[in-house]
Amino acid sequence: YDIKDELKTIKNYLDIGAGDGFKTYYLSEKLKLSKENTFGLDFVKFHSVDYLKKRNKNITFIDIEDSGQKYPIRNSKFDLVSSFMVAHHVKDLNLFFQEIHRILKKNKYFLLVDHNNYTLMDDMLADIEHSMYEIVYEKEPNYDFKKNEYTQYYDWVTWSIIAEKNNFQ
Repeated sequence: YDIKDELKTIKNYLDIGAGDGFKTYYLSEKLKLSKENTFGLDFVKFHSVDYLKKRNKNITFIDIEDSGQKYPIRNSKFDLVSSFMVAHHVKDLNLFFQEIHRILKKNKYFLLVDHNNYTLMDDMLADIEHSMYEIVYEKEPNYDFKKNEYTQYYDWVTWSIIAEKNNFQ
């Protein structure tokens, strides 16, 4: 993907829910950022020893216990914050957006990519996708993932309304 001109001024970047850092690193490469300016925040409950070994070494990782706590990051630190397919797992979306707003520099960028579910059928397909993820990546089915994992899906209009309520344009 080409980076738009206004994004070429980004000096540092945080990806929330970075996982192993694959997407984080890809975007940081496109932005021509160094390891010192590329950060991935993730939640400890998703970590395993194998997972930690697979982490991209070109990213500075920040670990927190769960999505319901404040981030150990100073105010107005980042030019770009992203969240790829994470927000539907966050119980306290107000805190999630407040923390992003707090750590993001004024008039800078937040990139949210998540499910775009309008119907119960969309929700069911997203649940099937989550089940397949467990089978493919964890090598065993997790039949209780709906009990163990919080999921709340929205459509893009609702995501936009939630973002606007939390002072994003």
